[in-house]
Amino acid sequence: MKTFLHVGCGPIYFDSNTQQAQRIKGFASQEWQELRLDINPQVNRMYWAA
Repeated sequence: MKTFLHVGCGPIYFDSNTQQAQRIKGFASQEWQELRLDINPQVNRMYWAA
């Protein structure tokens, strides 16, 4: 599985029909894993940057 680093990811948005988290086009396939990094501790991220 490939991993992409999503820097400045902001909040997660969910598709209203499928209730699945929306992914960036080009990285939406199952072969990609998203690693979320943001400076804002209020967003749903995996890692926080200072």
